[in-house]
Amino acid sequence: MVLLNLALDALNELFRLYENDKPLWVSSLDGATRESGTVADTSLALVNTLLDKRQWVEMFPCVVEKTYTTDVISTGIGGNKSGSLLLIKTELQIISDLVYVREVQFLRFCKKYVEGVWAIIDVSGDTIQEGSQESEIENCWRFLSGCILQDMPNSYCQVTWIEHMEYNENLVHDWYRPLIKTGLGFGAHRWMVTLQRQYQFLKVMKSIVDPIGNHT
Repeated sequence: MVLLNLALDALNELFRLYENDKPLWVSSLDGATRESGTVADTSLALVNTLLDKRQWVEMFPCVVEKTYTTDVISTGIGGNKSGSLLLIKTELQIISDLVYVREVQFLRFCKKYVEGVWAIIDVSGDTIQEGSQESEIENCWRFLSGCILQDMPNSYCQVTWIEHMEYNENLVHDWYRPLIKTGLGFGAHRWMVTLQRQYQFLKVMKSIVDPIGNHT
């Protein structure tokens, strides 16, 4: 019940940020970023990808280095993905020896908002540890993040990605600090661009494997 309440609170906050017309980025360590774009898939297909450990890593190969564990707390209600709750421990990366890997643990909650609209919410799992107290961040802290997925015509999906992370700046080389501070390293823009590029790559691979079926 504690985990579910945390996830529901995060859901409400995510939609509050989603409906905010003003830019989210603030030039500080606790700023949030937001990016929108379209991908050639349905919202439900994207939900299935983001809830599957293997597919999630494969969809973001340059961002997600590896995932240690995925504990399934809830599989949803009545076979529906809505209500699914996972505890994930993973490493996020920029492919450079000058930027430390970011180790994060978070809850991932899935909720069907209305027909054709889904929300995937991530919130740091460390906040649920009994007796935990706020302390200095050694590596990275992932605050409320996630995405809103809305079906569009012709099996396309509008994706709005929100990312909010805090990190220890001392662990970032001087050369990369401007990149990280502006959100280009781990912000919503990178997640969105990676998602779109991976779908373009899969489309090209499909046309090579099945060139006839691709034109029918």
